[in-house]
Amino acid sequence: MPARPPSRTTARLLFWLGWVVLLGVLAGWHAWRLGQDELREALSQRLALYTTALDAELDRFEALPYVVSRDPNVAGLLQRPQDSSLQAAINRYLAAVNQESGTAQLFLLDVHGTTLASSNWQHSDSLVGNNYAFRPYFRSALAGSTGRFYGVGATTRLPGMFIARPVRQDGRILGVVVAKIDLGGLEAAWAHSGEKVLVADQQGVVTLAGSSAWKFATLWPLAQSVRSRLAATRQYYTSPLQTLPFLWQGRDVVGIGGQDYLLASRPVGRIGWRMLLLGDRAPLREQAWLTGAVTSLALLALTLGALYLRLQWRRMRERQLAQLTLERTVAERTAELAAANLRLQDEVAERLQAEQALRDTQAELIRTGKLAALGRMATSIAHELNQPLAALRSFADNTRLFLAKSRWDDADANLGRILRETDKLAAMTAELKLFATRRPVRGHCRLQSLQPALDEMLLGRGVACHWQLASDDSLPLDPLAAEQLLGNLLRNAADALAAQPERQVTVQLYYQQDQAILQVSDNGPGLPAEQPQRVLEPFYSTKSYGQGLGLGLAIVSGIVRDAGGEIATANLPQGGACFTLRLPLADTASP
Repeated sequence: MPARPPSRTTARLLFWLGWVVLLGVLAGWHAWRLGQDELREALSQRLALYTTALDAELDRFEALPYVVSRDPNVAGLLQRPQDSSLQAAINRYLAAVNQESGTAQLFLLDVHGTTLASSNWQHSDSLVGNNYAFRPYFRSALAGSTGRFYGVGATTRLPGMFIARPVRQDGRILGVVVAKIDLGGLEAAWAHSGEKVLVADQQGVVTLAGSSAWKFATLWPLAQSVRSRLAATRQYYTSPLQTLPFLWQGRDVVGIGGQDYLLASRPVGRIGWRMLLLGDRAPLREQAWLTGAVTSLALLALTLGALYLRLQWRRMRERQLAQLTLERTVAERTAELAAANLRLQDEVAERLQAEQALRDTQAELIRTGKLAALGRMATSIAHELNQPLAALRSFADNTRLFLAKSRWDDADANLGRILRETDKLAAMTAELKLFATRRPVRGHCRLQSLQPALDEMLLGRGVACHWQLASDDSLPLDPLAAEQLLGNLLRNAADALAAQPERQVTVQLYYQQDQAILQVSDNGPGLPAEQPQRVLEPFYSTKSYGQGLGLGLAIVSGIVRDAGGEIATANLPQGGACFTLRLPLADTASP
């Protein structure tokens, strides 16, 4: 036994439940998007604070090496490196400046990169005597610019930012003053705050981080050439530079340990660093789910309440209407039966009178139509034949005169005109014979066999024809009928386009169910707006006298009718006329 379809109430309830779920999803999605925007704004603001603090920390020591380099004793030691008393004085001077300024180390290198004096000269890890010519900051300062470099100390194994300035005297560079800045305090503050913040260099190596596990790791795998360059400068000493397990899910989303974070980044420092701040999206997802669930429950409660009240109201209304309807129906049916009987009698009499009047009118219209058609035909034929006959008489008279005067060329030209006029008379009588004669038109004709001759005819009249049909498309007409049908349609279109600057005709054939549909359209002035179907009537023509009998489209209509088809005329919205012929593929033509 087939299952019964759901009732209208059930269907309506399911419809509203679908809307409730959809609105809940939309509310959750909106909360998710809004939460992401708020988190992105909060990350941007906090990141601005962190970058400002780091820039301030670096800028605080930017000028210190330059100030130290201006001391005359520093230049003196570079010129007299063997002066032990001057070296001791510079060591004490660097230690005092280092302690007051808060730098990690402060040291002096000669032009070969060897340390002549250092703030930690008294410690076991003193830099005095060590050579740092391989460091990029030394090469930059020796070239005359400020050297900036972050890396692990080759002696102390402690990371820091190195800022180097050249020591100049009389335009010559005698050595380099280097200040090392310890940024561990900032990292400790980041770790204490719980923020997931890190700083990466241009190669993607994490130089500073709130988490010690991320430090000196990479955001993405490093090329071997990059690793070789870092090893040559000992920037990160022996750190393995392993790639962090970050799963990049887009431009600003990264997955870490099964959780996804929103990423905000900002340039910082003067050596191409970039600070990254991560914000957990898990609270946003929980808030979105909660918003969607609360919205769905609220809408569900409202929907169920509204449906219950509407159901109660409908039941009460239906009981009242049922009582009133029953009483009214009994009274109305009784009156209707009596009135129906009277109306039936009146309608029978009126129908009989109307049918008689219709038969009389139809007979009169037929007589009138026949007379009008005969009149139009006689007038048209007389006018069309009279002109060629008059021309024949005139040309014959002139020919006699030319012969009498031995003007043989003029006589021959007149004879040619006489032949053309007789051909015109023969064409008119052939058109009349074709219109008056009915013969079988059903058959099979491939349109591509007619296309060359029709194209040549149109091309001679300056008309371009566009054929939209396949190579095997055919009409259910014999070839002669098909040629007469298409020829008359295209000649009619060419006549209509005579005054157009651009003359275009389109022929389209396609099949629909058991019919072949042929459409012929042009870009001419179109058909009469009032009654476009009149162009199919015999002897109806919008052309001047002498331009045809007006039988071309009537012949087309007759061929379509004999094939059991239909023809429709219309004006196109963009201008021009369109003839649509529907021809049955099966033989349904009238006998």
